[in-house]
Amino acid sequence: MTEYRAARRRAATLALIPAAAGIFGGSVAWAGAHDPLAVAATSTDQPTAQPTADAAPAVASGPTAEDQRLADLTAQVLAAQARIAALQATLAAQASDAESARVQAADAAATQAAATAQAAADRAATQAAPAPAPAPAAPPVNVTTGASG
Repeated sequence: MTEYRAARRRAATLALIPAAAGIFGGSVAWAGAHDPLAVAATSTDQPTAQPTADAAPAVASGPTAEDQRLADLTAQVLAAQARIAALQATLAAQASDAESARVQAADAAATQAAATAQAAADRAATQAAPAPAPAPAAPPVNVTTGASG
């Protein structure tokens, strides 16, 4: 009975090895086909055609539509960067104004608190403190104790 189970395990193992290899190969092929860096690498690896002496030289007829679009996008980027710098400067100015207002409010509060404390101290100094109550009389001393007499 154990030989039958061992044979079954060996058969299952031998059947799974090609399946695992196929799955691995398929996943590697899929990853290679969907790698964005692989496209850039293969486009630079291909040799370019060398112009021959018989070929007519290309005539530059001015900027192409692609060059114009690139120039427009560059101008937009520069305008956006200038706008960002202006907004950052405005934000920094507002933050410094808010900080100075906060410092002024804290100084005013501290001055008010000091004035209030001084007024309270002046009032306490001008008012006469009530006289302390007299101390209670000492209890009579018992000269004789129960043990001595």
